[in-house]
Order: sequence, then C-alpha cells, then structure tokens
Amino acid sequence: MCACVQPVAEEVLQEIEILKYLQHKNLVKLCEIIDDPTSKHLYIIMEYVPAGPIMIRESANGNFISRLTGGVLLESMASKIFKDLMSVLEYLHINHIAHRDLKPDNLLVDYNGTLKVSDFGVSNHFSDEKRKKAVNMRQLSRSKSRGVVNSTEGTFAFYSPEMCRENSGAYSAYMSDVWAASVCLWIFVFGTLPFYSADIVDLFSMIRLHNPVMPHRVSPELAHLLEKILQKDQDQRLSIHDIQNHCWLKRCPLKGNGISSDDFETDDDLDTNLDDMTSLFSPRVYASLKR
Repeated sequence: MCACVQPVAEEVLQEIEILKYLQHKNLVKLCEIIDDPTSKHLYIIMEYVPAGPIMIRESANGNFISRLTGGVLLESMASKIFKDLMSVLEYLHINHIAHRDLKPDNLLVDYNGTLKVSDFGVSNHFSDEKRKKAVNMRQLSRSKSRGVVNSTEGTFAFYSPEMCRENSGAYSAYMSDVWAASVCLWIFVFGTLPFYSADIVDLFSMIRLHNPVMPHRVSPELAHLLEKILQKDQDQRLSIHDIQNHCWLKRCPLKGNGISSDDFETDDDLDTNLDDMTSLFSPRVYASLKR
C-alpha cells in the first residue's frame, strides 16, 4: 500500500520514526519511504493487509461487524486476536511507546486472521525512559513516573475514565492503552460499544461512572476478564502481564482470581458450575451470567 503525503505533517514523521524503530509480527510493516524532491511528495509504502479492519462500523449507533464472520467474533477467534494485541502492546510499552488510538479501525487482519496494528500518528515515544532502570510489565503498569501524559489523544469512545475527567491531569498512557484494548475486545464479542452517546459530555460521564451491561451471555472466563480490565481505577485495572496469564487467554477453567502462571492450555470445552463462582464476580456480572 502506498500513501502520498504533501506537505509532511508532524504526525506522519512521528509515525515513520516509530515504524522504522519497531519490528513485530503484529505491527504493519513500513516497507519503503521515497522522498521525491521534484514533486515535493513523500511516498510511504506500507505492508498491504488484505482483509482490512478486524471490525467495521455499520451504523451510526455504534454497531460493528466483522468482515471475516459477517457478525461478531467467536470467543476462540477473539481470544487469538486479543492475545496478539496484548503481545504487541507489551512490545510497544517495553520499547517506551504508547499507541494512544487503539480501535477496530486500526486493528487490521490478513486472510489468515493475523492481527496487524496500524496508525501511530498520535502515539507517544517516551524516549527519556531508555535512560532509566529497566522494570517489568507489572511495575511499568503501576509506575507513576513512566508513560505519564497530561494531554488526551485518540477517539472519544475509547477514552479511559482517567481521560474523561474535566481536568484529566497526569495519567498513564500505558494503562489507557489497556482500557482501549478492552473496549476493542468488547466490540469483538458483542459488536457494540460498551459506552455510547452522541453527546460527548454524556459519553464521558458514562465512561467515568457507568458499568456496561453485557448484551448477551458469554463464558464465565471472558465475563470475569472484561470486568477486571474495564476497571474505572487505572490502579485496579489488570496489567498486560496479568491479562496474558488470565484463564480466558490460557484456555483453562476460572479459579481463584483468574490469573495463572501455569502454561496449562486445553482445547476441550470448559464446563463450569456458575453456582460455585459467586465470589469471583460482582453481583451485577454474576446476575448477567445467570440470565
């Protein structure tokens, strides 16, 4: 895919610098840059991702469908895509980059179902962090001095609660990426936004104060994960490390807090007795599972 840019905007230069710096199987590749001085055009040749966005918005009220399925994603497919998304987010954050505009439009797939993350036009590269002591993903997620921003970027419906405050103040761009990825997961399996209003003030209020209601029943493991990653408090939100070890992505039964360090994985259907799991969910989520 080739894009022609004139004049060269700052966000385009930023995206070029980030894509030149990064290499990951789930990132859209920057193939070549051709600077034509005679025409004053800059040609950017990107990897072609034939299936396009994983989900497309089909109506103004926020409904999405997958080009691969014609509807929502099955949990098995959503799990694979979300696992890849966590992998590439981990890679970005370890390399001191917050994407800041994760949404289905920027999550592309090829015909094999391989995720390709695109569009780094509003991303942040925290280059000063390279001089700091290396930390693990849990520490990075909870850090009050790394990945910290004061401005808001991205698409309103994917803003995290901390971005929706009247004066947002300082917050973690890394944990806001986790929130936006969680909204994408909700869209994968339900085909709707968890929070939607045409009025921006109402939308921000919903994101800050309301708990989303699942439109239909999903597995207990997925319901548990969604509750834990759509936490309003960024300090209570699951880190990427914990998400990667959650039972839904590990494909193992829900036990305890749902986080496992085991490598156990099975393709068998998982039968879980909901009546034994009341302590794992809030009453609201448990009631939705019993419907």
